[in-house]
Order: sequence, then structure tokens, then C-alpha cells
Amino acid sequence: MTDNIESNPAATHLSMNDILETVHFRVRNKHSNNRLSDAVYEHILKELVFPDGQDQLQIGSKITESMIATDLRVSNGPVRDAMARLRREGWIITLHNRGSYVVDFTLPENSREIYKFRLSVEAGAFYTLAETITDEQLNELKSCTMDTERAVGQGDLAAYRKADAEFHLKVLEMAGGRSLRDLAAPKFLQWFAVSRLILKDMFNDDRNILSKPSGSHEDLCQLLANHDGTGAAELITHHCSYVAQLLGIEE
Repeated sequence: MTDNIESNPAATHLSMNDILETVHFRVRNKHSNNRLSDAVYEHILKELVFPDGQDQLQIGSKITESMIATDLRVSNGPVRDAMARLRREGWIITLHNRGSYVVDFTLPENSREIYKFRLSVEAGAFYTLAETITDEQLNELKSCTMDTERAVGQGDLAAYRKADAEFHLKVLEMAGGRSLRDLAAPKFLQWFAVSRLILKDMFNDDRNILSKPSGSHEDLCQLLANHDGTGAAELITHHCSYVAQLLGIEE
């Protein structure tokens, strides 16, 4: 699955971008300064949100310290720290006498909660960013938009999802700084984990599905460029509700 990250010094310096190959930031762990536990944490996130196609660790599956430690060839300590962090962030649930499981985010009660969180946070972020966005920030978002369009043209679902995640998480950081980004990142990544499942099935049936979401990144960038906060907030609401409709969770 991976090299021994305990014996490979380079592996302990992997950034979130290196692990997830998507967003140019590293989620800060206020509870630990252990880089090895951070690397284990990020590896598990990659398995859940941006898997390499093997899907060794799946939503709803059982997860144990020994399983992860064996796969990564590390001691149980860093794995225990990583799993504790994942538990705090809502990725893992531990049941009495049954063990720990990856939360099934596809259950309506779970996916609906994530959807409501994302919708409220992102609408506010776009509204705020529209007032303060700089040309440099706008160019960064346009670059992400070009990446998503390129992925659509190539029919590359994995590349599309990574560019899509980068776009939305960049908006959070631009609007509210690291504090907003770090607060919202776990729930946003859980949303991308949920949407991966529905988009994967639909993409297999319809390769044009990637070009159909309501409220394109290009349109959002234009509204931000025009400093139209209300319009951007309304459009991102439609953008988010598209996948929610596909999941059957929009109220």
C-alpha cells in the first residue's frame, strides 16, 4: 500500500498536498506535534476521500489500529493518535464491544448534516470573499477552474474531484483565513467522500455528468470578480444543492 513511513524520513514530511494530491495546505493538529501520526492521519484521509482505485479502506468498514499499523509498517502509537484525531473530527465511531468503524456518511442523517454545514459555511464564505477578493486570488481560483474543465474534457473523474476540492477549500481560506479553513476542512472532505460514491456510479453511466452541475466555477469566479456577494452566495447554494439532490438529501 505504501512505503514504511516510520523508517523513511521523507515520508514523515509529507504535506496534505503530497498525501491528498489536491489542496495546497496542511490541516493543523492542535493535539499533537507528531509528524508521523500526521502522516498516518493523512494517509487514512486519502484512502477515504481520494482513493487510488483499490478502495482498501471504505466508508462504513471496520478499522483497527493493528490493521493500519500493519499496512503502513509503523508502530501502534502514531496510529492510535491518528485515529483519536479522526474520531474527534467525526470520521470514526467506536461502538462498545464492537470496535471502531468508519462513519457511513451515505446514511441520510449523516450526509444531510454535512450538507447543511457545507451550505451555511460556503455561502457565507463566497459572500465575504466577493467584497475583498484580489486579482491574485481570483487568478488562483480561475486556475482551479481550468483544471476542472480540463478534467471534464478528458473524462477524468479523479482529476475533476481533486480540482473541485481545491477550488472550494481555497475559497474558505481566502474568505476566512486558516481558522475557517481548519474548522471546516473535515466536514468538507467528508462531503467529498460522500459525493465520490454517487459521482463514481453516475460517471460510469454518463460521462457528461461532470459538465452538468448547477452553478459552474467559471460563473462563480465571474460573480466574485464583479464583487457580487449576494449573487455568489445564491449560485453556490445551487451548486451545492445539485449533488444533494442526486443523493436525495435536500429538504
